[in-house]
Amino acid sequence: MKVELVTEGSPECPLVRFYSSDPAEFRHFRSLTNSLGGNVERSVELGAAEGFTLLGLSGARLTNTGNNGMAEEAGGLVRWSLSPDAWQAVAELIDPLCSQTAVGSFQWLDEAGGLCSSGVSVLASVSDRGHW
Repeated sequence: MKVELVTEGSPECPLVRFYSSDPAEFRHFRSLTNSLGGNVERSVELGAAEGFTLLGLSGARLTNTGNNGMAEEAGGLVRWSLSPDAWQAVAELIDPLCSQTAVGSFQWLDEAGGLCSSGVSVLASVSDRGHW
């Protein structure tokens, strides 16, 4: 699964896009968010996690401490901090993307001003190029 920071078009509200055309990669992503929601994991560094490729990012960390949403940090790093309950909600949003029939689908996972008050939105799309 590719994880890309997109700043073109709206630099004041960047987008982090998770995308793949392989349902198994979405199932893996859902499993990871479930582990954050169930307190099995407290923090995951996607650059070191199997199956994730970072594009335009030097690092991407998911944590279940706080509920600050996705935030861009210095040096091309992003941190997505949600409560365990919010991670469970994200896992439920990913669920429809885990089937073979989801090709061409997309889902907002966290919108600026939505689940959080950060200025970075999070999108997942079932595409080999990240289109939605």
